[in-house]
Amino acid sequence: MLREDAIGLIVGALVMLTGLLTLVSTSVIRRRALSLIWLGAFSFLYGLRLMIRTGTFRLYLDMAEPVWHYTDAAITYGVPIPIVLYARAIFPAWRRFWTWGALGLTSPATSMTSWRSTRSESAFSLPMCRATASPPR
Repeated sequence: MLREDAIGLIVGALVMLTGLLTLVSTSVIRRRALSLIWLGAFSFLYGLRLMIRTGTFRLYLDMAEPVWHYTDAAITYGVPIPIVLYARAIFPAWRRFWTWGALGLTSPATSMTSWRSTRSESAFSLPMCRATASPPR
């Protein structure tokens, strides 16, 4: 298991560490560099998601499998938020485009994907609805 997850663990830890260092350094050194704060938040979340998807990390923390699926889905749906805020900070003339583009494209897409999905990774699916929709045994 560790050999299969080695690349995901190493890359996830490096990306997460880079994001954490960016967050700490920009909050301490430069208080007005919002773009770097959003980039650090994106890196931290993406690295955390990479580590959560590995079996070794899940085995080390020993939580129930549905907790990992819902945490993975929540982080997956939350990762675009800092990158859109980063793009808004970098391109101030395009703020309206990034705001409406993020709201208009990602919200319906994630909602449609979540409602149509039958996997437990879906953030909006209710276990009760899935249980009642399953055929009798």
